[in-house]
Amino acid sequence: MTRGRPPVKAVKEAIGMAKSRGLVWEVPENAGLPFDFMIFSGLCTWFIKVRRTRSNLSELWNILQLCTADIHDFRMMPESAVSAWELWVLAPHGTWQYFRITADAVTEIRSDGSAIPGTLASSPDQHHIHLAVSVIPGPGMGGHPSVQGNVVCHYLSSLQSKT
Repeated sequence: MTRGRPPVKAVKEAIGMAKSRGLVWEVPENAGLPFDFMIFSGLCTWFIKVRRTRSNLSELWNILQLCTADIHDFRMMPESAVSAWELWVLAPHGTWQYFRITADAVTEIRSDGSAIPGTLASSPDQHHIHLAVSVIPGPGMGGHPSVQGNVVCHYLSSLQSKT
């Protein structure tokens, strides 16, 4: 993705949407961090990066190609059982797309952070696509037994499947 002006208006719009998920802390513009804001909700912290594109990203490979630097920056951050990384992309006509970034996959998600059933995940290191098998619970979908309410972090749900 080309580096142009920061997407200031898109970040403000995204922060407005993010407030429905929890408390939001906006990163100062010149902080040099790989994310624009953080969402604190229950036992999870989401690190959000906002990008604008010139068209909708209809294929997962498009997000891998256009946002390689952003994905790499996220993957340089240490992983945690109580944090998740998301890339929010705004297309020219006001259409938002949301992607969860993990150490080995990029998965399209809904605005509330829940997985889209049957969505594809990709591991750019192996250059192949596979079906995402774990559904990340979102509001109203249940969750990890140790989490109060319906707030579930991606990593907490993945830990449950490993035990």
